[in-house]
Amino acid sequence: MITNLADTVKRLSHYLPSLPPDVSAVALASDFAGRMCAATPISVVDPPYAPRRLKASLMAAMERHGPAMEPTMRLHGDGPCIPSPSVIASASQLMAVLQKTGKKITRIELLYKGTVHGFKYTDMLHRVGDASPLLFLIRANGDIHGFSIDTSLQPPPERRLPPGSRAGHRTFNRYEAAALIFKAFGASPPTFQPHSLMPQCIYVSQADDRPRDSAGGLMVGQLGSFSSLSTHQWLELWTPPPFGSVQAAGRCCGRRPPFGIFPVMGYQMHMFVSDEVEVFTLLQ
Repeated sequence: MITNLADTVKRLSHYLPSLPPDVSAVALASDFAGRMCAATPISVVDPPYAPRRLKASLMAAMERHGPAMEPTMRLHGDGPCIPSPSVIASASQLMAVLQKTGKKITRIELLYKGTVHGFKYTDMLHRVGDASPLLFLIRANGDIHGFSIDTSLQPPPERRLPPGSRAGHRTFNRYEAAALIFKAFGASPPTFQPHSLMPQCIYVSQADDRPRDSAGGLMVGQLGSFSSLSTHQWLELWTPPPFGSVQAAGRCCGRRPPFGIFPVMGYQMHMFVSDEVEVFTLLQ
């Protein structure tokens, strides 16, 4: 059995053009099924490439063999090869993130999806609950922003305001946990900050959707001093939208430069609007 994709393509290219399309399609589908069976844990298996004359036959052959025409990934030795459970990250992008966590992930469970469950901050909190560890994926302008934290979200207790009183600034709970921030441009592999899972600072605001100030509902990053040489940034979600941008409510995110003790609101904020947000829990 040929388990390397490059070797497979090279070997099959010698005889597939001379075979009828149906026979060639079966050979490609069988090879893909074989590579799926032989896949190692934390790996991705790419579907076969086929020229136009083979596509219809290959689709039919793949359907008979069971797999879909998309990359699949194997999380652990006894688990099946599955397609990416995310509509934001491809199988290879998702696997790159899971590998960086250094954990033996056996299952990925989707807890929250913005287009399904709503984009309000409280929509996310109610869906995620106290699940841990967590993986956040945000899609904006075709790019992927995200982070993984080795703990749960821990918002501060809700404060009840007297009737008629105005809401003040957001109340945050600040704590540290192992985290990983990343970004991917289009279909490119993700780049990580830091390069491995390490202690980061997390700010989680109270469960409240009312806009209070310029701070986001959830912020993850590394404390540091202002430095033009530093590349570390904070990733911020559920940022209040600019004045008048009602349609962007719940979907504004941003990246901030390093700061000292607490985020400097509005300082060199790079804001973007997401069209999808997903939150997964990673089961070991």
